[in-house]
This record gives sequence, structure tokens and C-alpha cells, in this order.
Amino acid sequence: MSPDRRRLLITLAGSLLLPISLGGWMSGAALLASEPTPIRRDEDIEFFSTSARLTDDGRIWVAEVRGWIYEPESGDLLRGAMLRQLQSGIGRLSPQTDRAVLDARLRRFLFDNERGKRVAIDVLGRTVVLPESAVDGHFSDTLHIPAADVVGVPEGEPIRYHALLGERDGRRIEGRIWRVSREGVTVISDIDDTVKHTDVRNRTELLQNTFARPFAPVPGMSELYRRWAAEGAWFEYVSGSPWQLHAPLTEFLAAEEFPDGPLHLRRVRLKDASILELAADPLESKLERIERIFARWPGRRYVLVGDSGERDPEVYGELLRRFPDRILFAAVRDVTSEARTSERYASAFRDVPEERWRLFVDPAELPALKTLSLPQAAGVIP
Repeated sequence: MSPDRRRLLITLAGSLLLPISLGGWMSGAALLASEPTPIRRDEDIEFFSTSARLTDDGRIWVAEVRGWIYEPESGDLLRGAMLRQLQSGIGRLSPQTDRAVLDARLRRFLFDNERGKRVAIDVLGRTVVLPESAVDGHFSDTLHIPAADVVGVPEGEPIRYHALLGERDGRRIEGRIWRVSREGVTVISDIDDTVKHTDVRNRTELLQNTFARPFAPVPGMSELYRRWAAEGAWFEYVSGSPWQLHAPLTEFLAAEEFPDGPLHLRRVRLKDASILELAADPLESKLERIERIFARWPGRRYVLVGDSGERDPEVYGELLRRFPDRILFAAVRDVTSEARTSERYASAFRDVPEERWRLFVDPAELPALKTLSLPQAAGVIP
């Protein structure tokens, strides 16, 4: 047994006693007796921001933990060849191209994903050994945290945790879990061409804006979302972008002062058929991810915001038909210059009352949340 592994296990031995005595602090998936995998200094971990919901009795926060472990290799000849091929696929580089941005973003798709790793984390002074990472390096677990243990975390602040690394490893790799109340308003927002200029309908511009240029915000959207956040709204960002872009997208949202909130992205790998997911119809994938949010917070009401560049109108129309008593309204940013009376919108929003969805160009056109209400026929008091 290596010295780093021995030290880590000694640390775990002491901190595991308290969770065991509390009973139910962790989910069954977090096996307390499991041995963690020491994280080498040439490996890296990225935790994805997640959320927690309070149980109906108010005693437990059910919290998700998600992340990615990988080795950011760059010297492999095959990887270098793949990187050059990817770069050539971007097309002729424009004057706005930032070559450092291009290299950094593309390399994230070529990282050596670490499978079979059990990451240990410290959450509120307690140790959790997470399940093994999958073939794409992703790992996840659900924790059950007593509400009494969270009273010291200020309102509006996340529950913070960090990876337990070797004694000589000076890195501090942190994650955040946001607490979302059982009731309230959640804004579910698309990213590409909704809050970030991408031009998804133009393949060359799509690739350039995704991989080769600094991300650019859609004017007015940050201000709109901050206004809604000031009214008490919570935000979840659901996008067809791959998880490899989680870090740059998170940095972009923070830099442009968009409200905090988890990102829900697609899992793809260059090495297997999952890469085809990027070209797949996003309708079913997006429906599934949004419906999971609805299922976790059945008492919340929702605002859906997207754009007309891909399938957001069709996704949101279907959700409005399935959940008429859960959705306040849907807003579609017009990037295709199609009239509201077009055949596309007539089909997408069939059987949906006209006042339940809006087509907009300027975000200032959208209303304050306090002016919105659910249909009285749904039996819900706004």
C-alpha cells in the first residue's frame, strides 16, 4: 500500500464513524466500507454544480454529487493527430479566432478519461467515498444530508465540498450543491442562441463560436435573468452542449453575471458511438432532462426560455401540453424570423393557449414574474 493511500485511509477511518452513527446521512450508493482511489497529481477532477431538494418532512436534503475525473494528457502522438484533425474540421479560421481558446477547448475532448476511480470527498466535515467512475470518467451519487447539519450554511449559499487528496497534493478541488426549496419559480433556460451567441443554424459559425472564439452573450439576457432572480426565481440551464464544455460555459455565465444554477449537458465521447449524440435530434433528450427536473420538484412552477434555432419551440410546446398546471409560460427568442402565425409555431404549440407562450427579440419585452399566473382551470392558486 502506498503512503498516500495509507494516509487517506487513516483520515477516512476517523471521519466515517460519525456518518455511520447518524444513519441515513449518505445514500446506499455511498458505501462507507469502500476503499477510495488515491488521486495522482497528473489526474484532475472537475465537480459539476448540482442541486438538493428538501424532503416533505423538512428533515433531509437529498443532494446530487456529479463530476469527471481525467488525465489532461497532451503529448500522445495519436491525440496530437486527432487534435489537428479536429482543428481542420473547424474550417478557415477567422480574424476573431483565439488560437489559445481553440486549443484549450478541443483538448478537453481528448483528455484521458479515468474509469474505475472512487473519489473521496469531504462534505460538511464528513467523508463520502463515491461510486466508481464510468468509462467516460463521470461519477455521481445521491446524498441524504440532515437539514440540521446545514443550518450553519448561510441562506442562498451552496453546500461546499472538496476532494480528499494525498497529503503532498496541495490542490483544493471544490464542488457546490445548491439548495432549492420545494416551492417557488424555476426558470429552465437553454444556452446556445438563448443566452450565448452561437448561430447553430450555420455549421461553420456554430463550430467557430463553440470552439474558436470567446463566448459572447446575447444582449439583455443577463439583465432579464438577474431581474427574475431578484424576484426569487431559481435557474437550471439545459443545453445540448457536451459536458466537456462545462467549465468554459460555467466561467462564461459567471463572467456575464447570469444567475447561479446547475448545467444539464450531454454525455459524449470521441471514442465511441456517443459522439453521434451531438448530431441527434435534441427533442427527446431535452424533454427527458427537463422532466427529471419537474419530477424532483413537483411543487415548483416553471418558466421555459429558449430560441427558435433548434427544437425549443417543439420541446416547450410538448411540455405545455403535458404539464399545463406546472408551467407559467414559455418564451422563444426569435433567431429564424418566422412569424408567430407560421405553420411551425402552429404545430409546435397546438392546443396551447396563445397567452401561454411568447416570441421575442428584445428580452425587455418579457414580463416580470409577479405578473404571471397559472390557469385557474388547473386548480392552482397563483
